[in-house]
Amino acid sequence: WDIVSDTVAYAAGESAQQCGPCVFGLPTAAEELERLLRGTSTTRERQLFRRRLGLLHGRGACRHPDGVAAFIESALTTFHHRLPGQTPTDTPRSPMHVARGAVV
Repeated sequence: WDIVSDTVAYAAGESAQQCGPCVFGLPTAAEELERLLRGTSTTRERQLFRRRLGLLHGRGACRHPDGVAAFIESALTTFHHRLPGQTPTDTPRSPMHVARGAVV
């Protein structure tokens, strides 16, 4: 998860700072991902995080926010069983199941 977290933090800092999704959305996504990975986010915060990620899709003329959101969602879908609080025997779930906050 360190690689995912570091990549998202880097991507948040590499925006052109020309639109709201880059200026506000990406740094917020990086912070929320950090809380999720530390295991300190509440169920409500996790659900809000997933909702906010969805709002980044298709945003920004450069599509940078869209790519970062897709990267985070891909990591969460693929490696959710390695999140704090998940057991090694948890099976992968569909992206929609994860998006509803059931896993994350």
